[in-house]
Amino acid sequence: HLARLEEWLVEAGVNDVGGITRRHLREWGASLLNDWAPSTVKTSVTAARSWLKWCYAEGYIAEDLSKALATPRVPRRTQRTLTGKEINRMLAGCDDSPRGRRDAAIISLLADSGLRRSELIALRLHHVDLHNHRLSGFTRKGGDDGWAAFGDATARRIVSWLSLRPPGNDALFVAIGGSYPGRPLTGDGLRTILRKRGESVGVPNVTPHAFRRAFACLLVEGNVPTRIVQALGGWSDVRQVERYTAALDAQR
Repeated sequence: HLARLEEWLVEAGVNDVGGITRRHLREWGASLLNDWAPSTVKTSVTAARSWLKWCYAEGYIAEDLSKALATPRVPRRTQRTLTGKEINRMLAGCDDSPRGRRDAAIISLLADSGLRRSELIALRLHHVDLHNHRLSGFTRKGGDDGWAAFGDATARRIVSWLSLRPPGNDALFVAIGGSYPGRPLTGDGLRTILRKRGESVGVPNVTPHAFRRAFACLLVEGNVPTRIVQALGGWSDVRQVERYTAALDAQR
């Protein structure tokens, strides 16, 4: 984002940070609206404001030009949320092969725990307590210690996957086949697995985060208080849970 701002400034004849004016920044902000979605414009403006505040604090500019830019409002849209029926269809589409058992364990664990993509691919064998149906000792977004729970069916699917899991490292979920069998899954690999599993059974636009939203919505639909959902999913702010569950209200 800052690189694009620099290109714009150079084209406008500004070759030094000291030459930036409020007019330049407002014209740049207006130009963004023609080419980018509101969420991208907000990210660009936020990056520019942070940089300008730093420039002012370090003495590179004489005034805090960040105040010349207003952070645009991004309209909230209903986000993709999986239903219980869609999750069950994806589970039913997993066969008894190693790949099928792995994918069934992933789908089931995501639905039960609400884990983020980064959290799931970072899981190691020692994080899994099959006896107590619990994950612990992993790191949540933001660096906090994490824990999560899962049910009987998920425990059985994890056990089934572990019976065929290739050895070689301690990652819970690893690649099967390809150039690097047995290596830990990557974030892109997880996205591809879920998208293909969804497409194979007629469930479109499946992403790891769609499971996280589904986790929140299914709990709220089961009359679990949002504060409890917040704790179970590791959200720092209950308002995030309420935004996710707005999708449930839209579906209703």
